[in-house]
Amino acid sequence: MSSPDRIFFLLLCMVLVTTAGATYAADHPLNTTFFKDLKGDYVFSIGDSTYTSSLYPGQTYSVNFSITIPDDASITFQRLYVYWAWSRILQKAFYPVLSLHDSRDQSHNLTLLSRYSDSKGVVGTYDFYTGMDAYQIPPLHPGKNDFTITIQQDGPPNSSVLFFGMGVLAVYEYRGFETYTGTIDRYPRPGETVDLYASMEVIPVTTTPRASLPGTLAILALGFSLLVAIRRRTPP
Repeated sequence: MSSPDRIFFLLLCMVLVTTAGATYAADHPLNTTFFKDLKGDYVFSIGDSTYTSSLYPGQTYSVNFSITIPDDASITFQRLYVYWAWSRILQKAFYPVLSLHDSRDQSHNLTLLSRYSDSKGVVGTYDFYTGMDAYQIPPLHPGKNDFTITIQQDGPPNSSVLFFGMGVLAVYEYRGFETYTGTIDRYPRPGETVDLYASMEVIPVTTTPRASLPGTLAILALGFSLLVAIRRRTPP
């Protein structure tokens, strides 16, 4: 075996050994959560997330969010992501049991849509679960959205889990002009305009109005004009 071959074989063995003994190798395949061609944008916010120490049953963790959506946009896709680690009961790995509430609707728990977890994958101590949960939250609306997400640890006695934070992803598209699909009852008259919502607005006429004189005033005005004309033609 030549020297380059030995180096390559050594590197390959190091990679295999490192991967096999690595912590959280992240070797799970990626999944497509959302895909769409659209005219819009997205916003991702972690709010005021902070790293926490282990939370025990009954303890809570809250994050405040302030997310602004453009006025001419509509939400196409949104998710809340919760990043947790070292979920365990004493020294045994255990998946966390959590309940989440949104301050905009505290009467219902948020719905867990998916969970992505990983572990060291080796037999030994400190092989605890780490992962990310995806939740559905009440729809965001155009303008400013201020709300708080609160997590409560609902696991059995001696269970604990720590959190790295939360994140809210919102994908929106611009609505722009909407096509009017109704029927046209009539067309605007002179002096009227039609806006995008097919309501009419009367614009005041800018030309000076003209009105005919009453008959008596017209005759008097004509007689006065004749007298003036005759007087001007009479020699002095």
